[in-house]
Amino acid sequence: MEKTPSYFVTKEAPARISSMSRGTKLIVVVRDPVTRAISDYTQTLSKKPDIPTFESLTFKNRTTGLIDTSWSAIQI
Repeated sequence: MEKTPSYFVTKEAPARISSMSRGTKLIVVVRDPVTRAISDYTQTLSKKPDIPTFESLTFKNRTTGLIDTSWSAIQI
């Protein structure tokens, strides 16, 4: 069992999985993307308490609601 979300957002992942075993069947369980981003943030915060706030990492402009897609938690 593996729960790393980056396997599903990298271009190399499908070929790597196939090369290990062509008969492999995958069950993919997805999570609400907002809940996932918050979870990622809280895990990082527990290791680096001095990181910026969730809101400042998430939004380029909070007034307009413009999302900062450069943050890895948003990209995943």
